[in-house]
Amino acid sequence: MIELGFPIKFLQWVLTCMKTVFYSIIINGEPAEPFPAAKGLRQGDPMSPFLFAIAMEYLSRSLNGLRKEKEFKYHPRCAKHGITHLSFADDLLLFARGDMTSITQLQHCLNHFYAASSLKANHEKSSIFFGGVTQLAYWSQLFLIPSKVLKTIEAYCGSYVWSGVNTITRRSLVAWDKLCTPKSVGGPNLINLKLWNKAAAAAKNYWDLANKEDKMWIKWIHAYYIKGQQISNMPIPQQASWLVRKMIEARRSVTTIHIQQKQNNSMIRQLYLAMLGQLPKVDRECSLCQKHDENRNHIFIECEYTKNVWTKLLKWMQRQQLWATSWDQHWQRAAKNARGKSSKAGIFRMVYAEAIHEIWNERNLRIFEKQSKKAEDLARNIACICNVRATNQNRQLIQNFQF
Repeated sequence: MIELGFPIKFLQWVLTCMKTVFYSIIINGEPAEPFPAAKGLRQGDPMSPFLFAIAMEYLSRSLNGLRKEKEFKYHPRCAKHGITHLSFADDLLLFARGDMTSITQLQHCLNHFYAASSLKANHEKSSIFFGGVTQLAYWSQLFLIPSKVLKTIEAYCGSYVWSGVNTITRRSLVAWDKLCTPKSVGGPNLINLKLWNKAAAAAKNYWDLANKEDKMWIKWIHAYYIKGQQISNMPIPQQASWLVRKMIEARRSVTTIHIQQKQNNSMIRQLYLAMLGQLPKVDRECSLCQKHDENRNHIFIECEYTKNVWTKLLKWMQRQQLWATSWDQHWQRAAKNARGKSSKAGIFRMVYAEAIHEIWNERNLRIFEKQSKKAEDLARNIACICNVRATNQNRQLIQNFQF
């Protein structure tokens, strides 16, 4: 920290925190007696991430110093950008040509870091990869989610939707593609995993390649594969890895999509919706009255059919009209009638809940099964159900009601 330029007083504060640390263990829900730490801060301490970042900055500056060493040779694919290492949290990638001199230079930096920080790499969790070496043949690639895996996931999802189980069944009332359509076209808006996989992986990466140059991996692909060409019509480099080829091939589905760059957080979703294509929207006209657009307020309050049902039910219960011009007013008046422990309040709660349920069922029957009931018949059906389900005390009161 001194070499990085931190003030001495700040360093003293940090050392004080490290030397005066006490821990307490929760036993049966209560903290035990505190005990001092033998090795300073432990994992999970709020200061640990900050101190680790400072330590890694020291290592990073040491590795960057290799650029000035004439004996150090870059990895063949890192020379154009002067890359010696990449780090993320506690993961570190080191790059160098496979000659002994360059490897030794890297080891010197690590040894110097070990001596300064007392931190060492875990060899059991470390790996080394060689290229162009006949004795060792290491390789690695990144893949999109395989199609077989996606089919299996979709099978589990479909089984859960229709059966509520976590085992694959053949019960499927509607095709999976239909379930993955947006609500605006009549679907439940489940995610189409195949398209989302393409949008989140290849398509999103291609968009970044074509429109951004602020990330290291994008600069690297431009330097070694694109080389100033127009990515929209350049030949796909066959010497590139499978992942790079797939990203460039994704231009077939991305070049016709117009993305608003200001909404970067929703870019994947925009790509996904565009790849779904234009689907015919469902008519949202109220199926009960066929006069207005369908929404919550209209179905349960404003619809003429619904008003007729409520009017007959309220008259049957010998209640005053609770109609209102807004959902909040309607809800407040309904809550007022349902409040309390009296028989009338209990009956109102039961009738109100059953009416909401039956109105929604009537709406669905008209849409999906082309069946319908008159408002008076629906109100009588609600009254009969409540009469059957009521307690003995409430049933006597209900039987005195008349339409």
